[in-house]
Amino acid sequence: MFFPKHDLTHFVVETTFGMRRGFYGLVAEGWNLADFGTPWPRGQPSADADPVEDVVQLLDRETGHQPPCTAAEFNGFIAQFQTQHPAACPIAAVTDETLTRLRAQLRELTAQWTALPVGQTLELSFPLAAGRIFC
Repeated sequence: MFFPKHDLTHFVVETTFGMRRGFYGLVAEGWNLADFGTPWPRGQPSADADPVEDVVQLLDRETGHQPPCTAAEFNGFIAQFQTQHPAACPIAAVTDETLTRLRAQLRELTAQWTALPVGQTLELSFPLAAGRIFC
């Protein structure tokens, strides 16, 4: 049950923040599932890739019954990440309202996926594949 929600979190984070070099952005570029992970047939994502996985992991911690992060905590995490990875695509500061909307969208997509009959597919359109909002 972890990976479907993790992948939905990727979708919500990447579309909310306009991140194009995360999981769905790379799939849109032609990567397939076998390209992610050792031995990295296409090579690891570049150092200037969006901090998608780190943001997703920050939100995934809530699945582990940890308290949700506030906008101040989220922004502090992003500032620390960007200090450590200056070539990474910057993320604008977020508000608690943005995080509330993000979590609501994630709950909605998770409910849609959970409600599917066995063997059915949840199809999502990744609108950011055609162009780049940031970086």
